[in-house]
Amino acid sequence: MGVQKMALVSIIIPCYNLENYIVECIKSVEAQTFQDFNIIVVDDGSKDNSVNRIKTYIATSGVNNIELICKKNGGASSARNEGIKHATGKYIGFIDGDDFIDCDYLKNRVTAIQGNDADLCVGGIRTFQNGSFGEECVLKYIFFAGKDEIEKNIDELNFMFIDPIGKLYKKEIIEKNNLKFDERLKVAEDLAFALDFFSCVDRLQLIDDCTYNYRIRPDSLIHQVTLPTKQKYVWDHFVDFFLERNAIAILRSNPIFCSYAWDFGLLNRIQADALTGEDFKKILSHDLAKAIIKTYKPTSRKDKLFLLCIKNKRYIATKILVKLKYWALDNFRPLYLKVKRVMS
Repeated sequence: MGVQKMALVSIIIPCYNLENYIVECIKSVEAQTFQDFNIIVVDDGSKDNSVNRIKTYIATSGVNNIELICKKNGGASSARNEGIKHATGKYIGFIDGDDFIDCDYLKNRVTAIQGNDADLCVGGIRTFQNGSFGEECVLKYIFFAGKDEIEKNIDELNFMFIDPIGKLYKKEIIEKNNLKFDERLKVAEDLAFALDFFSCVDRLQLIDDCTYNYRIRPDSLIHQVTLPTKQKYVWDHFVDFFLERNAIAILRSNPIFCSYAWDFGLLNRIQADALTGEDFKKILSHDLAKAIIKTYKPTSRKDKLFLLCIKNKRYIATKILVKLKYWALDNFRPLYLKVKRVMS
């Protein structure tokens, strides 16, 4: 539905049961000072009134740059991949359907990415909760050329490394390398895509812009407890990223990124295998696992305990800790969260 115009930027907005937010999100894009864009809204099988509200907005607003794609529910990865298939712009941006952007969001990113012919432009975000703006993540305005420089300075992105939001991607990089969001993953698919894309980036532009508004909702997926089995394949993307790279050098120079490799990569895979009865000792024999174990400096008591068990090959104790953790989450979540705060 909708007539998609050829434009410099294609904005992909995944939507699932966001009837209270999706039109506000679309309107914030339409209100941009930079207007050479089209919008691709991918409804991922919503069960609420999201689709009708989008259709009503298109019919009554008079805009002609929105394409609405309705598909069966397949998750965020599936929705974003569908959007990429339909993207016609030289650049692609992702905006979550419950978030919204300030009017200069696109102008700032387009100016920056074109200024140095970058493969990727990354800006900051601010949180929005209960009608009020909150914490901001503001990056430095800096340009990196060459994979070595980028890999040495991954920590400059802070946690903005993980999410596709706040960024503008050169579509040529995605097409040339056949990059997709991993549909096996129900959580942390953003990080997996980031690892794949950063493997292909030669020119990276960071900007000190904070015009993406990330809405915090208590019912959103990110605030729910997710079993590690739903994100176990993130480890595979870390392995691919470090293929033919000096893992120790990158991990040592980027402590934040090293913590991602531990939390979302190695530790998550160990926990997933422990819960499903697989032999996680095979993972620990991998060179990347050895590099992470050697380099990671745990800050919480919980991580120190897990790392101590692994380093001392206390594999049965490790398995017991994992199973006890998720048993407590299932049966005594309030108590578990209190213990977790103490162990942090």
